[in-house]
Amino acid sequence: MKRMLIVSYKPFPGKRQALLDLLANHHRTARAQGRLGTERPWLGEGVNGEVVFVVGIDAVESLEAIWEDELLQDIEAAIAGVARMVPLRSVVEADAAFVDLAALPVRGV
Repeated sequence: MKRMLIVSYKPFPGKRQALLDLLANHHRTARAQGRLGTERPWLGEGVNGEVVFVVGIDAVESLEAIWEDELLQDIEAAIAGVARMVPLRSVVEADAAFVDLAALPVRGV
């Protein structure tokens, strides 16, 4: 069954573009490995600068493989150097009946 993965990040000061570039690289790499479908990811931004990353995954096994892949772990370590992962509920917009975020361009995926 197709799944959705939603992850939110708070970029460190001045590191927003680096985060966006790393998320695009992560998506390209996972898709090239056949772990993601062909859909482009969605990126949104909260009023406090959080970046919300939404991606479709073809199967639960693909998600588990993504977390275990060494190359993707390296990219995730680089992401940790430019942003911290935050609970989705900490994004102000997530406290409403629906989440309305500013759409961010997705480049290079």
